[in-house]
Order: sequence, then C-alpha cells, then structure tokens
Amino acid sequence: MKHPFSKPIFFIIPSALALIAAVALYAYLYSLVGVSVDRARLAEDIIGTEQSAQSQSKDLGSEYASTAAARARLPGLFVPAGNAVAFIETLESIGPSSGAQVSISSIQADSLDGAAPGTTGAVSASVTARGSWATVMRALVLSESLPYQNAIDHVALVGGQSPSGTAASKDSWQISYRISAFLLAGAVPSKL
Repeated sequence: MKHPFSKPIFFIIPSALALIAAVALYAYLYSLVGVSVDRARLAEDIIGTEQSAQSQSKDLGSEYASTAAARARLPGLFVPAGNAVAFIETLESIGPSSGAQVSISSIQADSLDGAAPGTTGAVSASVTARGSWATVMRALVLSESLPYQNAIDHVALVGGQSPSGTAASKDSWQISYRISAFLLAGAVPSKL
C-alpha cells in the first residue's frame, strides 16, 4: 500500500511555504538591521560632531585663557574718552623730558560722551619742538614712545632758524609734526 505522503507534492508545498516564511523572516530582519545600522550611523555622526564641537570649545577656551594678559593690556593702548586732557598733558611733559621747547596747537578730539563702551574716536594735536638736534629728536622719540598707540605724520624739520624765521645758530632746530591717538569709550585710564 502506498503511503499518503509518498507523493512529492506533500513535500514541495510545506518546503515552499517554509522557504517563503524563511525569506520573509530574513527580509524583515534585514530591514530591522538596516534601520538599526542607519540609527547607529546617525548617532555616530552626532557624537562625532559633538566631540568636535567640545574639542573646538576647549581649544577656544585655552586660546582665550592664553591671551588674557594681552587683552588686559589692550585698553591701555587707547586714550580713555574722558581722559583726553591727560594725553595732552603727557605731550606737554615731553618738553622738560627732552630738553626742547615744546608747544602744542590745533588740538582736536572726537566727542564720545554717551557713546557705547568700545566705541572709538581720535584725538590729535600739532606739536612743535625747538632746540638742538639731539633735543628735538629726543622729543620726537618720546612722542612715539607714549603709552598709547599713536601715529605721527606731517613731520617737518628745519635747521638754523629762530622762531621768528631769522637766521640763528646752526645748532638751532625746529621739528613740527601731527600726532594722533585713538580714543576709546569705556576704557580705563592707564598710568602714565
């Protein structure tokens, strides 16, 4: 007698169904793994970006800390807006320090009253120094060496003339120049 499962159809159908179920299960698990991998890559990118931002922040913080001394000196390079008179007084003190006769004229200063801290302006003055070659050169060097960042232009040097324009001794010199410095609203006065 023939057994009912001896026909090959009884083996093919369950095998085909098992194969279809296995393929469907594989496809489902493959899609789950794909989604998990995509999420893992996204998380890895986010972590990498965050680590890079933290590293950059740390580098910026160390750079900020390393420049603290230089940043503290920076306001001292400017004439405080409310202290332009001290700048002029410093210019006047060049005469006794250099041994030359120093006169200051044509003083101009921007008004920074009520300006926001950090606003810049300028203060300038025309300076004339008379004396020997050494004293007028010392006056120019002292002007350049003020404790403020400054610029000197329109330099004119005349030798052998008295203040009235008549001939004088050959050791009589006159130097004229314009000196300008930045004003800074909110700056702390420096110690001159």
